[in-house]
Amino acid sequence: MVLLIGETFGYHTQQFLPIIRTDAGSFFGFGEYDGPRGDSFAGRFAELMPARPATIDQRALARQLLDAMGLTEAVLSGTPVNN
Repeated sequence: MVLLIGETFGYHTQQFLPIIRTDAGSFFGFGEYDGPRGDSFAGRFAELMPARPATIDQRALARQLLDAMGLTEAVLSGTPVNN
């Protein structure tokens, strides 16, 4: 079973995908899930996104903290030098 969890600000959704295997045991694809619907999830990886976007003050504080740790935009960019 694979569980996909999608989140945006204020919206959470989950989708179960049963794994279909060949007789030899290798991966073949995903099937349709017709079991009970998971309406809510709790745990370590549930509802990670906040309900509302960060305020301007929160973003400024986060930028200052990242800069203090040396995590500038140039360091975090996906350039080959930084990978």
